[in-house]
Amino acid sequence: MRNGNRLSASPRGYWLTHEAHFALLQARNQLRLLAELAEPRETDDAGAVFVSSAGLADCFDRLSADLDQVLDAAVPAK
Repeated sequence: MRNGNRLSASPRGYWLTHEAHFALLQARNQLRLLAELAEPRETDDAGAVFVSSAGLADCFDRLSADLDQVLDAAVPAK
């Protein structure tokens, strides 16, 4: 067995700015929305929502931008 603890060298988490944390929450909410929209529905369902491909593309673009912001702002905690 080697001396030392390998876990002590690894970061214990990441620090996020308030803006990055908000972007992460927005990304979570967008994923939940997309998951709900993707659920199978009956064609005669009165509550069915139809989204155009352009609308979906906008959702994915926004999701991508929010996740880029989070990744750019993430700083390993010491």
